Amino acid sequence: RGRRHSRILARLSGDQRIWALSSCMALVSLGLYVLIVRRLQPVHPLPVPWWVLGAMFGLAEVFVVKFEIRRGTVSFSLNEIPLVLGLFFADPTNLVLGQTAGAAAALALHRRQKPIKLAFNLSLLSLQACLALLVFHPILSLGDPLGPVGWGATLLVTHTLDVVSSLMVGMAISLREAKPIALRGLLGVGTAITFANTGLALLAVIIVWAHPASSWLLLVAAVVVFLGFHAHGSLRRAHNQLRLLYESHRAAEAASDVESMLFSTLSGARDML
Repeated sequence: RGRRHSRILARLSGDQRIWALSSCMALVSLGLYVLIVRRLQPVHPLPVPWWVLGAMFGLAEVFVVKFEIRRGTVSFSLNEIPLVLGLFFADPTNLVLGQTAGAAAALALHRRQKPIKLAFNLSLLSLQACLALLVFHPILSLGDPLGPVGWGATLLVTHTLDVVSSLMVGMAISLREAKPIALRGLLGVGTAITFANTGLALLAVIIVWAHPASSWLLLVAAVVVFLGFHAHGSLRRAHNQLRLLYESHRAAEAASDVESMLFSTLSGARDML
């Protein structure tokens, strides 16, 4: 059976494999929502409409930080903040709808993503929303939402989603290029950003829960965090470019003839581009 599946994948193009992966994630998301998620109850009586969450998720997708991993670019955003707020203050259906609709508007209208990439991202986001609710609610029922139980549940959710996202992105790249890819870079950067965003999101939950009038202060903290991540991403891109330039220069110096030197130089230029 494994060989049969391998032969089927070999007959599909890279784009067709990505469409198949996106379809599987969408079907799993739909099944989880129909069977479990739509029956869950909100944690806090403060109802947050889906369109408010959608606007927050949309802004998070507009203002992103980009990191170069191998030959691709991976984007990270502050979407943990609306996600965590939605887990505590929104109806589960509103959270799934708000995340999917907000991200769809930002990715389609602002980033103008191609249909294949848009379908992959939206199916991944819907899967993440359903998994977040499935992990969060059983743990939160064990204790105080604003205490260690709530903190642990939130951190576990965001870390789980970070791992799932990295695995799906890595799988998509592997299917597209028909070869495995190392996830060390994806997980390392993503985990650090996820824990930083989650800490800020938990502070937001405590402020909104206890002092709603002070919620505007969260905007200042979110802007500072975004600027910090943006600066880090710029430095990372500059470092990668310098590393490639240095490696191509070393390879050209080590070449034994003109043809080898030209090949090494052009290979380095190709990698940089």
